[in-house]
Amino acid sequence: AGCYKESLYAWFESKEHLLATLIRDQAAATTSAVEAALERSRRGDAEADLESTRKFLAQMGFGLLSLLTSPTSLALNRAAMTSPGLAQTLLAHGRYTTGPLVEDYFRQLDQAGLVSIEDAGEAFTVFYGFVIRAFQIRALLGEAPLDEAERRQAGEVAADSFLTLY
Repeated sequence: AGCYKESLYAWFESKEHLLATLIRDQAAATTSAVEAALERSRRGDAEADLESTRKFLAQMGFGLLSLLTSPTSLALNRAAMTSPGLAQTLLAHGRYTTGPLVEDYFRQLDQAGLVSIEDAGEAFTVFYGFVIRAFQIRALLGEAPLDEAERRQAGEVAADSFLTLY
């Protein structure tokens, strides 16, 4: 973006510090989006039914897949694979922050009788697997990421698969 390395290092002490800041900023935006989506879902609790749950899960799957296969996310993941410190930052501000929010949502679905979930952590892992499948790793390896319609379809397949299982 027309910036000299010296200028960047005036703000960030190292490349790793710059990347860690990017990870935290992207994770904060993602967490805010997940929290807002979950809050919208909670406000609609009076109307909660299986179809609205399916639609919400499909949208959440689409959003997760869009995020994790975005150029920024792929670049940050590649960097994290070469740096244990960045990998820990990515986990701490990604899975270990967002996962518990989704797990709480799954507990609410269970309490509402819409699904039968014994372990919300395992349910999140299963949903994540249904969404991501091999799409992220294939994109990391250089294959073109899915387009928007394909990501939407993948989100719907993940939601249907999850609700069939639970």
